[in-house]
Amino acid sequence: MIKPPGHTQAVLAKHQVREAAKKKSLQILLNGQLISAEKYEEIAEVGIDPDASVKLAILQNDIQQTKDSLANPLPMKLDEQDKSEFDGRSKASYHRWVEDLKSKLGKVFSLIMGQCTQLLKYQMKHDPDWLTACKSSDPLRLYTLIEKTVLSQSNDCYEYATTYAHVYDLYKHTQAEGNLTNDKWYH
Repeated sequence: MIKPPGHTQAVLAKHQVREAAKKKSLQILLNGQLISAEKYEEIAEVGIDPDASVKLAILQNDIQQTKDSLANPLPMKLDEQDKSEFDGRSKASYHRWVEDLKSKLGKVFSLIMGQCTQLLKYQMKHDPDWLTACKSSDPLRLYTLIEKTVLSQSNDCYEYATTYAHVYDLYKHTQAEGNLTNDKWYH
């Protein structure tokens, strides 16, 4: 996962000032809304204004939205210079990450190839995917190639069926002269 670069101290300080000012103004707004809500509750109880309960409901909705705005952090806002500096650091970080990934993939590829037997390497070289796996140094392609090679050699995955087939072939084996079976050869 690519870790994004952090913002500079100056940008973080600007953001903290903006966030503090925004929270202060929202708190002042919330205090005024709460006072107005108390007044509307009194008016609704007395019954002076027939629309007081509707206005109170609207005000309570506004109070909830103000509380939600206070709870949510303010998004980071960058000016043009800060944005270009951040984008430059992000691109440099990404390119370093890609280069690091390529070198580590090559190391993993070499490690996996070192664990393969010579016979497995020889059999993999006859596969059409061998060249692409080698040129890309992609360990996942190598892994799928190893799986494909190993699975193609173990067609019979049932041990008892394999044993039975070998014994059956042994009994049905014929000798070179006249296609004699084992029984006829020895008698």
